[in-house]
Amino acid sequence: MKAEGKKFEYKIFERAPGAHSFDRLDTYESSKIRLDIYKFMGRYLKPNKPFGSVKELRKAAYKF
Repeated sequence: MKAEGKKFEYKIFERAPGAHSFDRLDTYESSKIRLDIYKFMGRYLKPNKPFGSVKELRKAAYKF
């Protein structure tokens, strides 16, 4: 992307739960990372009902 002069954003996660995959929601930290990703994508995708908190995200994922 740099070579093509494209703008981009990235974030480095050190010792993230699940390592290279963010498909886990069993820890608060992994849920927070997932929420941050959804919020970032929401800036461009404009979801009808975006998640507002980790609690909402975990409720949708685990029904509790």
